[in-house]
Amino acid sequence: DSRGLAPAGWRLANDQDFTDLRKFLGANHVDFLLSSYSEDEKAMLGSNCSGFNASNMDYAGPWWSVDKENSETAHSWIIYDEALTYILEPQDTFYAVRCIKE
Repeated sequence: DSRGLAPAGWRLANDQDFTDLRKFLGANHVDFLLSSYSEDEKAMLGSNCSGFNASNMDYAGPWWSVDKENSETAHSWIIYDEALTYILEPQDTFYAVRCIKE
């Protein structure tokens, strides 16, 4: 990543990455499939069978995509009503990113 946001050999996720993940997971219980065990809460938040490994801090998102709508608005992805979907947000909003290994 030219901005230094992803380590060497990795890149930031784009809309196609999130769309592929959504297709892989299907429509049911996406929150459970993306989230992992929480040591802090000593509770099972999810199965993490997707390998996404979302923690209790970010299991619902949103996560930025590198894809932009325009110079002020970009795509972010969020778990809403157990589904993974994208929303448009101002680019000055602070969200997490997900990195994809090349």
